[in-house]
Formats: sequence, C-alpha cells, structure tokens
Amino acid sequence: MTPTPAEAEKVSLPQTIDPPIPARILERLREELPLFAAESVEKAQQSLPQIAHALRGQGEDAHIRASDLARQVLVQLADPHTPKAQWADLCRSLGREAFRLGLSLEALEGAFRVGTRDGWVRLTRVGRQAGASGEQLCQLAELLFASIEQVCAYSVGAYRELAAQSSASLQAARKRLLDVLLSDPDAGGIEELARQAEWRLPQTVAAVALGESWHAKHQMLPALEPDVLMDLHRPDPLLLLPDPQGPGRVEMLQRGLREVRFAIGTSVPLADAASSLHMARHALSLMRRGLLRQGNHIQCTDHLASLLILSDEEIARQVARHQLGTFTELRSVERSRLRETLLVWLSSGGTYPEVADQLHVHPQTVRYRMRKLTQMFGERLRDPQWRFEMLLALHVDQMIDRSGEDAARPALSGQAAGATR
Repeated sequence: MTPTPAEAEKVSLPQTIDPPIPARILERLREELPLFAAESVEKAQQSLPQIAHALRGQGEDAHIRASDLARQVLVQLADPHTPKAQWADLCRSLGREAFRLGLSLEALEGAFRVGTRDGWVRLTRVGRQAGASGEQLCQLAELLFASIEQVCAYSVGAYRELAAQSSASLQAARKRLLDVLLSDPDAGGIEELARQAEWRLPQTVAAVALGESWHAKHQMLPALEPDVLMDLHRPDPLLLLPDPQGPGRVEMLQRGLREVRFAIGTSVPLADAASSLHMARHALSLMRRGLLRQGNHIQCTDHLASLLILSDEEIARQVARHQLGTFTELRSVERSRLRETLLVWLSSGGTYPEVADQLHVHPQTVRYRMRKLTQMFGERLRDPQWRFEMLLALHVDQMIDRSGEDAARPALSGQAAGATR
C-alpha cells in the first residue's frame, strides 16, 4: 500500500552509511541518474499502455517534461544539500503532472513499481562495475527503496488532492446543469454548463424520481453510468437519464437502485425534462398509495392511460360515481361479479365464450350476467360514448379497489343508494 505524505515524512533516509560507500561508487551512480530517469519513463510506457497513450496524446513535449521531472527528482535526491521541502514539492509535481495527463492512480503507482524494478537492476549492474561489494549493494538497495517510497507517497498525495478538487468541481457543475435543465431549460448558456459538467447534450432524457433518501441507507453513490445526472441530497432525490431508450439503460437503473423504490418518467426532448420529472413524481405518488403496482420501480410509458385517468383524481372519482351508481343497489358479491364481467366484455368486445374464457367461468354464466346487465343498462350498452365512460369508470374503480382507498366511501363501495344512474 502506498504510504500517505504524513507517513512518508517518517520514512528516514540514511544520512550516513556505515561503513561509508567509496566516493567513486557514489559518483558513478550519480552519473547514471539522467539516463535512468529517461529510461524509467520509456519502460513505464512499454509496460503500461495508459501512460504510452497519454504521452502520445500530449505530443513530444509531454514526454520531455516527464523525463526532465523524473531526472530532477533523482538528482535532487542524490544531492545532500537539497532542502527536504524543495525535494518534496518536486515529488508532488510528478503527481500533479500525472493527473493533468489524465492517468489513473493505478497507472501512476504502476510507474513507480516499474521504476523501482528497473532502478534495482541498474544500481546492481553499475555498482558492480564500480567495484561495490555485496554489503554495499544491500545498503544502496535500502536507500533506493526508501527513497522511491517517499517519492511515491508525495506524488500520490498530490494526485489525490487534485482529483478530489476536480471531482468536487465537476459534481458542482453537474448539479448546476441539472437545476437549470429542470427549472429553466430555455435559459442561455446550457452548452457551456454542459461543457463544464463534461456532459454530452442528448436528444432525449427521462427523469427518475426516487421514493426515499438514498444516503439514509448508503454511503456510496449508486453504481450508474457516468452520464447520469443526479441530485441525491435533496428531500425528493432524482436522476436525469440521457438516451433512456438505449439498450440496457433501464436494466442499469434496476441494478443500481435495486433497494430503492423509483419511477422512470417518459422519454422527452431535453427541453421537456421537467415534464418527465412531474410525471415520474406523480407515478411515484400513485405507487406509494397502491394505485399503481409494479415491484420496486415503474416505467411511466407502461401506465400512460392510468396516469392520464388519475391526473385529476377528483374528476376520475366523479366519473366512477356517476357511471357506477346503478350497481349500488346490488349485493356485494353480485355487484363485484357483474362489474368484472362488464369490464371484460367492454375491453374485449368478444363473444360469450371468449369472455367466459378470460373470467374462467362457463359461457352460460356469462349469458346470465349479460342479461342482468342488459336489464340494468338497456340500449346504453351499444352507445359508444357510454361504453367509453363506463370502461373508464370501471378502470378507476379497479385501481382504487386494488389500493384499498375509499373502501368506506359509499359512492364507490356501492353502499349508498340514490346515486345518479
């Protein structure tokens, strides 16, 4: 594990070596430092494709800068007169440069591993050529490993500081972008906000409303694709999903949010993101009350008719009261059976055997029930407008009955007489 900068301060580099290593050996090793620095960068590129790609993408100057920085670190390390603070800052520069090149932390640490291995091989070869004994080589190896440990610690520490600052800045930019998209999408500067947020402007989006606080149960953010905008700290947490109809998008949400109830709004143009969020929150509210049921999540596109019917619940209830009043005088069991039969008959428009098959009863039973319904409604059974309104009312009644709401309300429970027929 890479030590922290604070831990690196405690790594003591031998100030004196006992017995002392002859000056000729130390001078010979110092002569190798520039070549060692350049070769270390080359070896890192050969061993780690990410480093090679980053340096190629930045041009020849990046390669020269990296080699020169590594050379300065080694030269100042070998100079006993270099102040510790100056050398430490130079080590930090390595980490900052790695971050600016777009390297991962794993690639940076990998470069130090390559450098340590190559340094040990070179130190052993040059030390033997200069006449170093086995004991002296061991002393030099101890110094090499302790030194590289410090260089790595300072570099990684600086890298992490920049990464934390960049992450906080990026998250702030994404939150600003999300707020604007949901509140004032026609405001100017959307393209610039998206650039700052490193977010590609999509053609379509879908808002996702979460049914509970994410951070109340989780320490980490959900495992979602990086293009998903999110604000999970607000009382009504939400996401904005780009290209919601793309392959695997819904499945990604199911995996990442599997412990949270959520609703996915309709896919809309980017400028209409607020309307998708409004629909998602409406669906989530209906889910909580049991009016819409579909596991721990729901897609609004699968329930558009129900969402339309319940977009104004008071009107929907009035339609149900008006159309279903005729059933109130019937006994509970008969009322339930006739409503069920009428719903299937109006929905399918099929023959008695087809209706019977869906209800799992005998066709003769359907004939009996339809005669009873004909006595109740007469010619209205053939009126397209009446059929539409009755079908609407039966669906409303079915949803409310399924949720358990209004069980005590007479107009829908069928316990009041005198309702409008």
